[in-house]
Amino acid sequence: MMFIKTVYHLNQQFNQCFQGGGIKNNVEFFKAPMGKLIASEPGQNVRFIKLPLDGQETGFYLKQNFIRPKAIKRFLLKGWITPLWTTQEAIMTEILAKHDIPVATIAIWGEKLLFGKIPVGGFMLTREIVGEEVVDMFETGDLKQRRHVLYAVGANMAKLAEIGFYNSPRLRDYICTSDSSKKLELAIIDREVRVPELQAFSEQGTYDFISRSYWKTVKNGHPVKAKEFLSFINGFIEALEGRWKPSKSELLAGCLQANYRLYAERKQIAALIDASDFKKIMLKRK
Repeated sequence: MMFIKTVYHLNQQFNQCFQGGGIKNNVEFFKAPMGKLIASEPGQNVRFIKLPLDGQETGFYLKQNFIRPKAIKRFLLKGWITPLWTTQEAIMTEILAKHDIPVATIAIWGEKLLFGKIPVGGFMLTREIVGEEVVDMFETGDLKQRRHVLYAVGANMAKLAEIGFYNSPRLRDYICTSDSSKKLELAIIDREVRVPELQAFSEQGTYDFISRSYWKTVKNGHPVKAKEFLSFINGFIEALEGRWKPSKSELLAGCLQANYRLYAERKQIAALIDASDFKKIMLKRK
């Protein structure tokens, strides 16, 4: 269609995955029902496919995003553009990779633009990260394993906070790429954001960041006990490399205050961190 402009962004190390080394023949990435369907919501799909790479079949995840006609009509009438979440995630992934945050490697991503400016479809293809899902490790582990997991998540989130990435991750957003009996190495596999950019570091922003991540964990059916959360706090503080180095009680107090402000006011009691349990533990440590 003459009014549609197709834009591709190819990672050259994956050029061999595509027919004849080119990408123009791969427009099926935008909407075709290829591979195995992993998840589906209105306007978006996630599929698992295999492509040849270095002489063997390699797994990839294909995320597809389609803008519905109503959104296009809304733009034409009011000038509102609905961003493609695949585009937002691709840009954010590249930003995190530049800051040495382990993320899935993008092979190619693209978008279709009506009149060269209105996004109507997009996709992102990332190489599969082989490992164990952190949410499964947490859910099936004993207390020692659960604390081990949350310590590693805390360390990862400290690095995210220091660079100004405040889109709170969920346990299911992580893959463990190391031996689970040793120091856990985690990679982020989901980086959906509304605005693909980093923010200025702030202490309050960090407290809110942790509190929102806690809420997401509880909301997804994974309650966290006080001793487990303290392992997260330990991992977070020990991984900080910048000028801000709060004590455990300072970080915990800031998180408790943020948690109450964000969720008690909304009467989301199930998301509240049990402050009484932490006070008992902290008093015993003194």
